[in-house]
Amino acid sequence: RDSSHFRTILNFLRSPEVPPATRDATESEGLCREAGFYGVRFFPFPLVYAVGGHDGVGYQSSVELLDVEHRRWRSCRPLRSERAHFGAAALRTRAQVFGGRSSEYQALCDSETLDCLRGEWLP
Repeated sequence: RDSSHFRTILNFLRSPEVPPATRDATESEGLCREAGFYGVRFFPFPLVYAVGGHDGVGYQSSVELLDVEHRRWRSCRPLRSERAHFGAAALRTRAQVFGGRSSEYQALCDSETLDCLRGEWLP
């Protein structure tokens, strides 16, 4: 086991808002392997989400994550409300969806925040 990787993983578990920074791909892969030993999964590649929208029939609350390793989309926990025409942004380990229109064509003035590491929408 690598004690420096263990220390990095432990610090991340204490403060999961900030993912560990690595110097290069080799260090990133080593950290991911060590984390896997402890049951923690880091993503060694950028995350791509497809969120909500309109499918030509109705408004959607669905959320899908591109699984690069297996070359497929995985379903995630849906948005709390169906919405389209919204804004979205990502910062560190969180993705935020804000505004847009509901399935009743009403303007939405709220936001929803996804914790990407836990795969959960925050209250």
